[in-house]
Amino acid sequence: MITARNKIKYPSNKLFNDPVFRSKLEKHIDLLKARATLVTGDKAPSLLAQENDRGDFRMVLKEFGTPMHLHWLIMRINDIIDPFIWDFLREGMLVIDESDQMLQGLITLHYTNK
Repeated sequence: MITARNKIKYPSNKLFNDPVFRSKLEKHIDLLKARATLVTGDKAPSLLAQENDRGDFRMVLKEFGTPMHLHWLIMRINDIIDPFIWDFLREGMLVIDESDQMLQGLITLHYTNK
């Protein structure tokens, strides 16, 4: 039987929603933060865009073009714990690419230890 739920394509990578994997990321957050790139100026979300999406930081990330499965990680490397309670990123936003060697290493380690 085909239902609407079966047709929904979830835009998220299940790995990044796995609490065990998130715990590993959390343990390495300082190292991931050190590897992140600071996006500033015209490339960073403007203060106006941040004000418009003040109620939910995930909307800032969506408009910035961050894949949904990386929202939690990008929030954490910017010291944001709650998407509804956060301070403006006045100095720019830290971002990390999915292809970062350390991040890929953590993914490999996670699957190896499963």
